[in-house]
Amino acid sequence: MDEKVIRIDRLSIFGMKTHASLQYPDECCGLMFGQRTKNKTVKIQECVPLNNMEDSLQSKRHFTVSPMSVWSVEKAAGKRGLEIIGIYHSHPDTGAYLSKEDEEKMIPGQIYAVVSVGNEGCREIRMWEKASVDAGIVEHRYEGAL
Repeated sequence: MDEKVIRIDRLSIFGMKTHASLQYPDECCGLMFGQRTKNKTVKIQECVPLNNMEDSLQSKRHFTVSPMSVWSVEKAAGKRGLEIIGIYHSHPDTGAYLSKEDEEKMIPGQIYAVVSVGNEGCREIRMWEKASVDAGIVEHRYEGAL
């Protein structure tokens, strides 16, 4: 089986790490945009922060985004020839893993990135994908610079 290659530029990684650190101790969330090629390569070229709409009690362990915000940034990215590649969010004071809630809300074909963040900043970023409704979840390695 051919493994999908995910390439993410340094600025996108920097953006996710910075967003997670600035929102700490709350969860951050945002969208990853880029292009998919026919040879199983995914290029993440842009990460766009979104506001976490959860109240202050819930925002430390959950995130919710406004559908209008998603629509607005997706429309702008589309004009630049980019499509939604996936979603990123942070896990404050814990590891970069998929929670049960993350797994249940996964949209097939989208990459899910989780950023582990603490007082000291970003610890790690990991990425997963569920290829179809019936498929299992696969962790992907990515090429980029932490």
